[in-house]
Amino acid sequence: MRKNIVNKTLRMLSAAVLFSLSSLAMAAQPYPNVAVVDLQAAVTNSNEAKAFTEKVNKEFEPQRGKIKKMAERFRQIKEKLEKDAAVMTQTEISQLQREGEDITIDLKRMKRDFQQLSSERQQDLIKIMGPKFDKAMEQVIKEEQIQVVLARQAALYVNPVYDITAKITEKLNKNR
Repeated sequence: MRKNIVNKTLRMLSAAVLFSLSSLAMAAQPYPNVAVVDLQAAVTNSNEAKAFTEKVNKEFEPQRGKIKKMAERFRQIKEKLEKDAAVMTQTEISQLQREGEDITIDLKRMKRDFQQLSSERQQDLIKIMGPKFDKAMEQVIKEEQIQVVLARQAALYVNPVYDITAKITEKLNKNR
């Protein structure tokens, strides 16, 4: 009986030692240094991208003004038709309806042109900032000794410690 207790104790101690050794071995294995980055945030928060966006917004201001005026005119026509249609002639109603339709067509065309121009400007920004982003990210990867970088959008949860977005934005601002 005593021999049984000794054997059980030895087995338990052996298991504990093996478990401890395997834990130490696992802890000694190097895990890759992983980071995440939000590419869009890193670029759009940079000083150069902000200046580019401001310049583009000023460039688009005249189109926005035209669109706003046309939308206001459309609203006035619609309001007049709703309010005064009962006392207007059919010719006046038809003229206002035609003018409203013309404005709608022009607004759609202007919106499409505006979206195309906006898309072109975004592509310009990507062309300008792409190589700069790559350089900044390489610098951060080297400094932080990172082996794996994931897109922030690919992770369900990330401890902010692993997010290098701000560091890349800082490098973009310094490398300017």
